[in-house]
Amino acid sequence: MTYYQITELLYDTLTDARVDFTTITHGSIEDVDLARQTIFPLAHVTPSTATLNEKTIAYSMNIAALDIVDFNKNDLREEANPYYGTDNKMDVLSDLAVRLQIAVDVIRRELVDRNITIDTGITMTPFVDRFENLLAGWEVTLNITIPNSSVLQGGC
Repeated sequence: MTYYQITELLYDTLTDARVDFTTITHGSIEDVDLARQTIFPLAHVTPSTATLNEKTIAYSMNIAALDIVDFNKNDLREEANPYYGTDNKMDVLSDLAVRLQIAVDVIRRELVDRNITIDTGITMTPFVDRFENLLAGWEVTLNITIPNSSVLQGGC
């Protein structure tokens, strides 16, 4: 498996009907037009590091799941249950958490079938109001370890 094949697996998984992100992007999040309303929910893949070990390469890939938070104009003090606020932030976080959980499970199954390892203790980190247009979501980092193909081929 190569870097390209890992990114293809991530793309295929994130567009799968069980996960169903509207848009999948790759690279720098600053290059994505987050002001467009029609691209959400969005999954963004950012490569973090690649560690070259003696017989393996460990790729670290960040996946951010983002969606728009809708607000109503009600005064929080007038809400029957102010715990839930005047927006759908809890709904966005709940929905995106499930989507990422399913995606990680699918990716794990795919990699196990190919004898490739992925870290087992994956942490999802929430974020709210991180971007200018009231987006919320979760971020995960996947550490995927593959055999070093140059070792398998006998070096250079």
